[in-house]
Amino acid sequence: MRRFVLAALIGFLALSVPGMALAAVDINTANEAQLESLPGIGPGKAKAIVVERQANGPFKSVDDLRRVKGIGDKTIAELRAQASVGSSPAAPAAPAAPAATGVKPGSAPPAGGLPWGLIVLGVVAAGAIGWFVLRRRSLCAGAGRACGA
Repeated sequence: MRRFVLAALIGFLALSVPGMALAAVDINTANEAQLESLPGIGPGKAKAIVVERQANGPFKSVDDLRRVKGIGDKTIAELRAQASVGSSPAAPAAPAAPAATGVKPGSAPPAGGLPWGLIVLGVVAAGAIGWFVLRRRSLCAGAGRACGA
């Protein structure tokens, strides 16, 4: 039973740790240290972001970071996946025309991200299978006979 729990725990941690690194940094509330965790943002740019935010108010989108001297299109493109404004993830200031996706207007778009429930279920199932295999081998070895085909 310990092996099952250990296998399930290791599998769960292996799948959940990378997801934790993807948490977006809110550029309107982050301090300099938090801003430095973003790609392309060092101590100087982090301080400039905080000064710009205090002087001219909050950013409406990640694209508003162009107001900060030294931040251009390349840096903003790198930041888009890891920065946010408010509680929503970063999005372009002017969204492009909607593509033909087959989704009816007015209907909710499909939820993004990984199906974590299915992933956890898979890890638990894999741990259970491993436990049964190990258990069967140990029972057969203890009986001094060959088990199975």
